[in-house]
Amino acid sequence: MNKFKVTGFTFWGDSRFISDDIDENDRPTPRDYADMKRAVVNYLADTDTFFLPEYHQHGEYGVPILNDKYRFECSMRAWGRVLADAFGGDYVEYYCHFDDSYPIKLPDEDMRK
Repeated sequence: MNKFKVTGFTFWGDSRFISDDIDENDRPTPRDYADMKRAVVNYLADTDTFFLPEYHQHGEYGVPILNDKYRFECSMRAWGRVLADAFGGDYVEYYCHFDDSYPIKLPDEDMRK
């Protein structure tokens, strides 16, 4: 069972939540990071929440919050991999895509922090 759960969405760098950067100061371990990613992938797939890497880094609600504590922030390439894991296809399809041809579905209102 995964110990992480997506509990909301916020913007990149929101200081109310801890970055998921891996270090020795109460930060997630590499194993935790894999579990965090799995929680995000499962949430996106289960709810059909979908937005491209550009929105992940620059949108108002593009960063998943895990356990009301951690921000799940990653590179645009890594977010492309998250989308590929959730929705199939090659991560490059998402990572290199900057037009409006994908249907965007932002997080539900009750998940916006």
